[in-house]
Amino acid sequence: MTSLARHRDETGSALIATLGIAAFLAALAVLVIHMMVETAHSARDQRVAIEADAVFDQAFARVLWRLRAGGTATYYADPFEIEVEGARLRATVFSPAGLIDLNHAPPQVLGPVLAKAGASDAASLAAAIMDWRDGDGLVSLRGAERPQYEALGEVGPANQAFARTDEVEHVLGMTPEVLDCLTEYGTVSSLASAPDLAVAPDWVRQALLGDEVMASSASVPVSLGSGDLIGLTLEILVGPQEGQRARILVRLTGMRDEPYWIQAWDQSALSAHRCGTNS
Repeated sequence: MTSLARHRDETGSALIATLGIAAFLAALAVLVIHMMVETAHSARDQRVAIEADAVFDQAFARVLWRLRAGGTATYYADPFEIEVEGARLRATVFSPAGLIDLNHAPPQVLGPVLAKAGASDAASLAAAIMDWRDGDGLVSLRGAERPQYEALGEVGPANQAFARTDEVEHVLGMTPEVLDCLTEYGTVSSLASAPDLAVAPDWVRQALLGDEVMASSASVPVSLGSGDLIGLTLEILVGPQEGQRARILVRLTGMRDEPYWIQAWDQSALSAHRCGTNS
């Protein structure tokens, strides 16, 4: 090999090595930038979550004080707005007794509710809910047990009571639209086979009694007593945490040192659409 050819080979090898190093450094730079962006996003998300927690804590305290003080009349299922920490929230007090208990409601109650929520086959979905929560493997008429789930590659049913309302999303035949309604107007804490229509939201009353009740339904004032279980929904309408929601269940104790117990506190992003907008 001549010296000229050897020089060309060495020059080519050096060029290839240089290009390889440059490509590696470029890839490393892209990776570092990506990690920095991910870290920034994670820090931002963590900050927003902390801010949302603080807003919800203060809003909860303010609403509870409003209810205990009794100076301003508050009604079940009648939303009102409050401002805390530069954020504006919608607050709604509800009674779990006026909601649909997903563990105890029979098909006669579930059927009309699911139909109102937009289920295409309310009877089958009601039967599937019954099969999910009961303790046996027997298939209800038009219901679904393990073979029906396995045929579709799904896991279920649990054959036990729902621990949270959002668990109903795993029931065969459930849709996002129906799920929105069940998580908004459902509960697992009332232990009642039918809701108390005196404190039920208009949507529940309409589902069980018909649309005409809308004109005659009247709001019921919140009157607190020892041992009462009340619910509170908080939605951030304006603020850096906009679109976050908290659903809280509170048991009033009547004790001075410990006036209430928080039995459930669930936070999530608001749904893209509200229950009833498509039904």
